[in-house]
Formats: sequence, C-alpha cells, structure tokens
Amino acid sequence: MDKSVTNNDLFGRQVLYFIENFYLEKVTKGVQDTFFVN
Repeated sequence: MDKSVTNNDLFGRQVLYFIENFYLEKVTKGVQDTFFVN
C-alpha cells in the first residue's frame, strides 16, 4: 500500500469536509439573517 496515496486521500477528504462545513455555516447564517431580520 502506498502511504502517499493514502495521505493524499485523507487530506482531500478533510479539505472537502472543511469546505462543506464552511458553506453550510454561511448558508445557514444567510438564511437566518433573511428570516429573522425581516
């Protein structure tokens, strides 16, 4: 088993996970601002 491939795979998943959480947080905040400010 190639360690570098495994590490790259894990790193890629962490990045995707971080991006998903970041956008979910932004969308959630945007929705809250839209509904609760008005």
